[in-house]
Amino acid sequence: MKRWFTLTEVLIVTVIASIILTVAIQLYQTMLQTKINVAARQSLIKNSYYFLERLNQQIKNYTIDYEEYFNRKMVWCDSPSSAWFRRDVGSNGYCDRFTYYGNRFLSQPQWSLYYCSSENSIPGGESNPVIYGVSSSPWQWCVLGTNLVNFPSGVSSPVNYPQPYWEYKQQFLDYRWDADGLSGIVFDDDDVDLGTSLTAIWDPQDVAELYLISQDGKRRLFLRNRLIASGDWNNNGIVGDSVSEKLYTLEILRLKGFDAGTDHNLDTVGGGTYDGKIDTWACDGGEGFVCNWAGVGGGYTSYKLPADVFDWRVEFFGRDITITGFRMEIYPLKNPSYAWAETDIQINPYVKIRFQANLYGEWWHRKINPSLLDKYQLDLQTTFNIRENY
Repeated sequence: MKRWFTLTEVLIVTVIASIILTVAIQLYQTMLQTKINVAARQSLIKNSYYFLERLNQQIKNYTIDYEEYFNRKMVWCDSPSSAWFRRDVGSNGYCDRFTYYGNRFLSQPQWSLYYCSSENSIPGGESNPVIYGVSSSPWQWCVLGTNLVNFPSGVSSPVNYPQPYWEYKQQFLDYRWDADGLSGIVFDDDDVDLGTSLTAIWDPQDVAELYLISQDGKRRLFLRNRLIASGDWNNNGIVGDSVSEKLYTLEILRLKGFDAGTDHNLDTVGGGTYDGKIDTWACDGGEGFVCNWAGVGGGYTSYKLPADVFDWRVEFFGRDITITGFRMEIYPLKNPSYAWAETDIQINPYVKIRFQANLYGEWWHRKINPSLLDKYQLDLQTTFNIRENY
């Protein structure tokens, strides 16, 4: 006699099959999500360590550019004004005041280099003292030469204004008085290398940008952390309200130095060219950094001077990750090559970098729950011993 399944048996089998199918689907989804999570974590780690490896390759033949840090210290960091060279002084996370990188543009003021005196008073007959002094006696006054020309209206000193290159080096010389009676007090027989001076860096614990110079003094490299994009990847109607919605990257600039005279032009006859001193810093066209201002000439058609603080920005790596909380510590605060009298800073300069790497949501929000994106974070810290011969 043929026996049919009862309704109860059919229902039991159907329920069991449904449970098994549901569990199987959930397991598959969990496995798929786990695979995506592992891929995301691996991508974060891979890109973060690639970033560190590339950074090491870029800076290994450079040392700290104290001249540019001193220039930045004089110009300040962000508008409208802030004397602190810190990442947190402005919402943009970088310095937006242009230092001209030590170039003397014809349209900008031309001034003499500083000279300094360890006397307790400003040398007689000189003008425009820069408000500097060390905490212990004797005071060190740093004074401008008397042949200032074309200073902007309302500007009576170089403070908060771009400096010609090698200004910082002058802080280590004590010109004292006019010993020979010829052309002021500079470069007389009584001039002394003090071997001590003012610091070049405002806050060593929280430096915003990295300024480096090559060992031969002919190339400079700058790095800064900058917000370049943002989006609403969690679809809450607010752009950039989470870490993964803001794309911070590092931007890089390379400058090449030229002995091109005070007019920055190798084609100009009698322009002070080939005097043995690098006086012009142009974007390194040979490395692909082509800026938009005047070229240096002399066959270097792709070597142009930077036009402003945004002219040169090249992204350092891809857009899979966002670099947040980027902080640097630089030591020593003075150039040990000049500060020979200060034994406590006779060490190899170093740069300590710390940051957080996060996934950037533009691509990953399609694969990972947007609410979980900010949980993918890697905290990293490393120290680079900057090569220098002292």
